[in-house]
Amino acid sequence: MRQMSESAAAGLSVLEGLIRRTSVSISEMSPLQGRRAYAFQFTRNSQSHMIVLSDEFLSDLPASREYQESTKAYVEGLEGRMLNASVSDFYCVSGIPLNIEIEWPTEPVPGYTASSVQVRVQDLRTQDKMAICAVRISHQQQFFSLQKDPFLKELAVVNSIRAAADRNQLSYFRLNEHPRQLPWVDLEVDFCRAANEDEIEQFLLGKIYWLGFKRGERRTLVWIADPWDAKYLGTPVGMLTQSAQILEAEKMISLLDTTQRFASAGDGLLVRSKSSRVSNSRSGLSTVGQPDWNPRPLWDVFVCHASEDKEEFVKPLAGALREQNLRVWYDEFELKLGDSLRQSIDRGLRDSKFGIVVLSHAFFTKPWPQRELDGLTAREVDGKKVILPIWHNLTKEEVLKYSPMLAEKLAVSSSKGLDAVVQEILKVLT
Repeated sequence: MRQMSESAAAGLSVLEGLIRRTSVSISEMSPLQGRRAYAFQFTRNSQSHMIVLSDEFLSDLPASREYQESTKAYVEGLEGRMLNASVSDFYCVSGIPLNIEIEWPTEPVPGYTASSVQVRVQDLRTQDKMAICAVRISHQQQFFSLQKDPFLKELAVVNSIRAAADRNQLSYFRLNEHPRQLPWVDLEVDFCRAANEDEIEQFLLGKIYWLGFKRGERRTLVWIADPWDAKYLGTPVGMLTQSAQILEAEKMISLLDTTQRFASAGDGLLVRSKSSRVSNSRSGLSTVGQPDWNPRPLWDVFVCHASEDKEEFVKPLAGALREQNLRVWYDEFELKLGDSLRQSIDRGLRDSKFGIVVLSHAFFTKPWPQRELDGLTAREVDGKKVILPIWHNLTKEEVLKYSPMLAEKLAVSSSKGLDAVVQEILKVLT
């Protein structure tokens, strides 16, 4: 092992003293070949987590109060996450539970003034596939935004992956089918999101359901006061705790310690999950291998259309909606080689907030689009609006001949132009 400098050894002693105040310990430390840095394996019970700290950081630690405070906050956060089912599990506002494994250290990006780190991402609802990507960190971020807090880089990587998942920018493949060329995800340090109270409550419900109940059982604990979640949501940690107290009063969750930092699934949450499964079953949508309950739909809109209308209208429409940062289920965006067509479409029908139905002469002559329409119609219970009709090269009289029920729905005509159609859809979604 390379001899550690005297100043770095002094920093290691300070690091060990800060960690000693928690239930986390250093189980392994090893120098990185060709670098003035060390890989540390932090452990608590059966959980372990690896980080890389530079010789420079360790040397500066004894004299830097700022570094000591950031180290203390990082280790305390790690201790909280290590009480979850997995220290690498995170939840997204889009309803996606992820396991995020960062493969430190960073490597220089050829041809760019940047570095990158490889990240393996698994959607916990469909665990047979993985998204492997490279998070790109600019030198400006490295030397300005991340310089004061060496632990901020890991937080930013995790939240950048969550943001990419929310924007539907991650592509999942079976390991033996994953492309060699990894897609880039640019690091985001500052997040502009400001979640409201309802969004925070839905986030906590989804996190407790997926990272607690589905990863273990009813009593499996989830840390609900995670500062990384607060940064991602744009809210104070105290707001997470207050929202959890409201959810406990509603019997949705159970707060299990005096600090009220950890929770498990309550009766209301489990009943809500069962009700969703029953609703999906009655609508005729397949639930095999699919999530039982999502607090927020995976997609904003599902695009139901006939293939004859794709190039002229539907494909430009789907692209325009995506440019508005909408999460769009459109076959060319979602279907990958080897995917089950029926299961993928069922998932899109069930987990989209609205269904855009492009009605045309071709649409009414094809059985498959009408089956999709049947699935959307089944969701329109108790006055709930799901179907957003677009008349493409059709008049109301022509729609009336095909389907009196659809003719009664307020629709927008493609003859008004793509921009006008997009604006009408945005009015409904916002």
